[in-house]
Amino acid sequence: MVAAYDFFVPVAPVAQPRVRARVFKTALGHRGGVYHPKGPVDAYKHAVRMTAGKLFEGQQPLTGPVVADMVFLMPRTKAQTWKRKPMVRLPFAKKPDRDNLDKAVLDALSGIAFVDDAQVFDGRVTKWTAAGDEIPGVHISLAVFATHGTNAFGEGEGQS
Repeated sequence: MVAAYDFFVPVAPVAQPRVRARVFKTALGHRGGVYHPKGPVDAYKHAVRMTAGKLFEGQQPLTGPVVADMVFLMPRTKAQTWKRKPMVRLPFAKKPDRDNLDKAVLDALSGIAFVDDAQVFDGRVTKWTAAGDEIPGVHISLAVFATHGTNAFGEGEGQS
């Protein structure tokens, strides 16, 4: 790995909604189209862009293969909030799906942290319910993968 960037976005994670299809009536007949629904994901993406923009201010976006690791900290429900028991991190095994959370962040970082989200070839995505002393949000780690001196399997030349 070469360049590494770590940052935290202190906003409750929001998943990228699915693309919607719609039929429009026009003077020429009916036409179909697709669109991204507006909603809370727009404000979330804006928060991700603003945080990354401060980190990458005055720099060119990363080029080459990128590794993007993300740890999503989801808000605790009232049923998971206690006064006398410790409130540890818990696995968050319900909606939203982690791939939709990942998509919202990668879309927001395109053009700021890296040229295009297609550059991201590897990364770990986990979802947790935030511990009692944690702020909901997402920890993001980005690194450029060094490709010189490696073979087709990502191993250094001459290594076995």
